[in-house]
Amino acid sequence: MPAPAEALGPLVAAQRQCAPLIAGAWPIDLAADRLKAPGIDALIAAGILTRKTTASDTGERPSFSIEVAPGGRDWVELRQLNQGGGTTPFLCYGKRQLADARAGAGDTASYSFRVVEAAPWTGRPDINAAFPFLRTALGGKIEASTPASRRDGQWLLPEHADWQPGKGLEQTGFYPCLPGDREHACG
Repeated sequence: MPAPAEALGPLVAAQRQCAPLIAGAWPIDLAADRLKAPGIDALIAAGILTRKTTASDTGERPSFSIEVAPGGRDWVELRQLNQGGGTTPFLCYGKRQLADARAGAGDTASYSFRVVEAAPWTGRPDINAAFPFLRTALGGKIEASTPASRRDGQWLLPEHADWQPGKGLEQTGFYPCLPGDREHACG
């Protein structure tokens, strides 16, 4: 039976590192002031997203929606995180590479990884200013929040476990943060 590091290396390398993108559901339609936040402007300037004015009734302010720009198609994923639920948008910004793995109790192993092959837009000053969590994510090891498990002799990584809100680095994301925003941490 292969050691956890030997078995987990290829499994971790097959995953991309991603974070929630703007909202919990797709399509993204939010209030105009939210979609004009510096982070949204940075993602638009990087060619990942476009802002589209949607029709409004007479006398109402126009509303906006966000769409994936041609330059963002390789980086944006829509994921179904629970059965029966809609899709949630994620912005991927690199690949994972196993840093280490340690056998745990029973048939589990904890592991950490590094983000490698970072997306070219992650080096943009406007992106880094709007989403400071990227410095942490790209700067060293990240401890996986949920251990790998062994079932029927095969090591398995938890599906989407590292993208559940409220756990370490995954609390942050590509949210439309405004100065003083308490609803979403800007990283």
